[in-house]
Amino acid sequence: MGNSERSFAYPRNPWAVVVELFLSRTAMSPRVARRAVADALQDTFSQDVVDRARVLVSELVTNTLQHGQGAPFLCIEHGPRRVRVEVGDDGPALAGMTSGRFGVRLLEAFADSWGIESTRGDGKKVWFELIEPPS
Repeated sequence: MGNSERSFAYPRNPWAVVVELFLSRTAMSPRVARRAVADALQDTFSQDVVDRARVLVSELVTNTLQHGQGAPFLCIEHGPRRVRVEVGDDGPALAGMTSGRFGVRLLEAFADSWGIESTRGDGKKVWFELIEPPS
């Protein structure tokens, strides 16, 4: 199925739109992730939010390819004014995400909030949230 092994969308709760994508471990995955983010957000969010999300997801997917293990995954969830993007893999919990690293500096500069969580006991996901300011 090309670059993704599996892709689907479903609502986790009434206000959220969720897109999940499992990526292959290839150099094309950051581009696929950027396109998925743009497609999911462009009709709801300002260009500023879309651009920040694209920069951040590109960096996080690149980090999973360089430092992670297994198939990277991408989850995009949003309501009318907030977006949450998660990128994860089966690698060690903090691989490539130490303070002062480029990816951390990008998250601190562009995200309204962000964090790292363990998944399935043997992996991790890095998430960020962006909030659309009132118009």
